[in-house]
Amino acid sequence: MSRTCALSNGRSTELVAGREGLGRNGFTLLELTVVIGVALALSSLGVTALTSSLRDAAVDSAAQSIERAADFARGLAINPNARVITEAARRRDDWRYGVVLVDTTPGAAAYIAVTYGPTATEACILRRIDGAPVFSRTCNRNVAFYAGPAGTTPQRLGGGIGWLYQWDTGFTASSSAATLGLVCVGVDAARLAAVELDPATVRIADQLAIGTIDGRIRLGIEVLPTGLAATGPWGVD
Repeated sequence: MSRTCALSNGRSTELVAGREGLGRNGFTLLELTVVIGVALALSSLGVTALTSSLRDAAVDSAAQSIERAADFARGLAINPNARVITEAARRRDDWRYGVVLVDTTPGAAAYIAVTYGPTATEACILRRIDGAPVFSRTCNRNVAFYAGPAGTTPQRLGGGIGWLYQWDTGFTASSSAATLGLVCVGVDAARLAAVELDPATVRIADQLAIGTIDGRIRLGIEVLPTGLAATGPWGVD
């Protein structure tokens, strides 16, 4: 339905019923509130996803550093004269190369280091002449190490855990050169049986893992007596 309006110049125009007067421009307050709320919700989801991805990447990076440290220390043990770091690091019968994982003070970053000495501990980190560690990787502050007996939920490490490598063979050894013997790390009795290893093999920790400081464990760490270290998804055999 329409009607004609006469204009002062004699011309006319049609106005469609229901469309007379000013047209509607902009949004109502309610509509703006809904749009802003949806935008904030989507933004929050994006930030949460990004934060989670960054933390996962930090854990993956720490896992790679552990594998590299193990490869480096094991290589030195197999052929120590191929890459002599310092005169002090030359072969000694009562010392061994090793790896230590340290996660002690809350709020401080965990780290991984190659060791050389009678024990695989913080006190024996392998250093250059200038005192700098030969191999040390500091983890992101969101990364934490976890350990515990089989059948329990691993707890924050709260200290250091390490292992040594035997000369020439590169097999693992206990964390003290005074009590050398084949060991495994992050392997429980059931796993030992599954891979047909001697059940008497010393287990430094039944469970060893990497996760975030909020307690979310992502990757398990396993070091077999052959000396090879590997990481994989937590809870997957």
